[in-house]
Amino acid sequence: MKEIKKNQQPGRISFWRSISFRIIIMVVILLLAATIVLVINNKRSVEENVDEYYSLSGKIVSEIAALVAEKYGNDYDAFVKSEVAEVLRRICREYEIRGVYIEIRLPDKNYSHDVLEITDTEIWNYGLTEGEDYPISEAEEKIFDGELESAIDKYTDNGKEYVSFMHGLYDNTGKCYAICGVDFLKSDVNEDIEEGSTRAIVFVVSIFAGLLLILIFILYNQIFSPVNKISRRMRGFVNGEEISEEKLEVRGSDEFAQMAKDFNTMNDEIHEYIRTMETVNAAANIQAGMIPEPEYETKDLKIDACMKPAKNVGGDFYDYIRMPDGRVCFVIADVSGKGISAALFMAQVITAIRYNTRQYDSPADLLKILNDDITLYNSAQMFVTVFIAVYDPAAGTLTCANAGHNPPYLIRDKLIPLDHEPDLLIGLFEAEEYHNVTVKVQPDDILFLYTDGVNEAVSKDGRFLGTAKMEEILLQAKEKFPETGEFTKTVLEEVEAFSEGAEQHDDITMMAVLLKKDEKSRSLVMEADLNAVRNVRDYILTNPLIPEKDRKKVYLAVEEVFVNVCKYAYNDRDQGMVRIDVSNDQNELEIRFTDSGIPYDPTADVQSVHEYDPDTMIGGLGKLLAFTIMDRTEYKYENEQNILILRKKLEKGENGNDN
Repeated sequence: MKEIKKNQQPGRISFWRSISFRIIIMVVILLLAATIVLVINNKRSVEENVDEYYSLSGKIVSEIAALVAEKYGNDYDAFVKSEVAEVLRRICREYEIRGVYIEIRLPDKNYSHDVLEITDTEIWNYGLTEGEDYPISEAEEKIFDGELESAIDKYTDNGKEYVSFMHGLYDNTGKCYAICGVDFLKSDVNEDIEEGSTRAIVFVVSIFAGLLLILIFILYNQIFSPVNKISRRMRGFVNGEEISEEKLEVRGSDEFAQMAKDFNTMNDEIHEYIRTMETVNAAANIQAGMIPEPEYETKDLKIDACMKPAKNVGGDFYDYIRMPDGRVCFVIADVSGKGISAALFMAQVITAIRYNTRQYDSPADLLKILNDDITLYNSAQMFVTVFIAVYDPAAGTLTCANAGHNPPYLIRDKLIPLDHEPDLLIGLFEAEEYHNVTVKVQPDDILFLYTDGVNEAVSKDGRFLGTAKMEEILLQAKEKFPETGEFTKTVLEEVEAFSEGAEQHDDITMMAVLLKKDEKSRSLVMEADLNAVRNVRDYILTNPLIPEKDRKKVYLAVEEVFVNVCKYAYNDRDQGMVRIDVSNDQNELEIRFTDSGIPYDPTADVQSVHEYDPDTMIGGLGKLLAFTIMDRTEYKYENEQNILILRKKLEKGENGNDN
């Protein structure tokens, strides 16, 4: 999995930073707000109830006092001794009343005539003589005047605040002749209010605290704990830890239970994906190991290739194989399907091609045996399109066979499509026939092979690149890189620019081969087999580096040396390889033989023509003739290889093309 930098790794989420904690904070704020509102409303309600309670109490007590006043008149001694007085005192004690009073105003007098006051412990009377005044409040004045029937008044006495509840007593004419009132100490009233409010607050807060604890318990068990478990497992994914296959416990049928189910499903799918990706990566590595290097160069060719699968592994492939006789085989193929199955089928095709290249030297023969092999073991009914071209540097020819593939191009100053009629693709029917087509090539021709992922690239708006646009890109690339270089890279960049980031639907594979012509040196590589003498003959008699008038003589010398290498250097062991290099510097022709046989110096026992005895030196005439034709010979053994060099002087300016 992708490595994560240390400062990018997510930390463990604490409860204090969790969503559950935020929910709890929000709930607490809401509960506190609700509590404050309830307390305020409760306080207002308590105040109203206290006002109502004390007003009613004052009214009842004052009415009792009024009745007592009417009954006893001014006989205070009798009143003090009465049961009614005791009842009034008890009421004062139980209801925390400061006192009950009665103010009597004489008719046509503007002052109180008599005032009777009852407290919880005593009763006394304030008798006023004419001219004396007992101060009355504005509220009392309004009751005497008939403006109010009852009133609540506040006053201060000796630094204390009192509340007075009062109402008038009326005669038969409806005139108020007295006021009965009840006085309360305001602090007592406030104390009652505060006590009631406190009890209400404690009750409400207790209820809310209990609800909050229940909510925290529910949130922790139903939200935070399940989410934290899922979070820990998700951190394991992000941190690249080994992913546990243990499933989360699913409880209930709510959203978190469904989340746990979905997580378990996701976990299983990720495990399956990881196993699949491990397989895919292994297949991709194997596939990469089977494809040759994208760049390769020898004195007679230069290869530039690229492959971009649509998925991790693809079904396209390219290959280039040096054949025993020095020719080079180029292959490009497109397997049906994508992914692992296509990669496996591709590996089978590559193996078969590489094996049969050493057995068959014709592209058509290669395709025929390849088709028979693949069809025989193709139960999946997959197929592959293949184009094979064999380049002969000595002859300057390209021999091609096509099994249903896109026709490649020879690129010069123009495009030459190798579009001969293709044969049937590989893998469907046995015993199919395939045909060769041979074309002459010129120095610096570029052979361009590709799969249909190039010309069928799709843009974002659904347009195909098309053959015409691809050919335009090829000519531009040829102009920019006449000797390949980054030829396929340039073509790929143009294809990707056309696609503009659209999804790649097919593998893209290309191979560009610069067919060079080395006028100074040509090589032939083949097995040390006497049956290969015909290859040596064709190589020498058509070699443009050897003057035409000398080719037959040179061939006699070369053939003799080749036969000796086959017989003596390998000494009946498993056949090895022989390499023949021809070079011409216009002053001297050089032919170099290289083989990996046992050390063998063919120049050691060569006699001069004057010393040669045909009766006793049987078999030595061939070497004598070979070394007589050539002007100089040189032998050395280096790096476990026999190296024999034959040299022949040339007339000034003499070369193969001049003659």
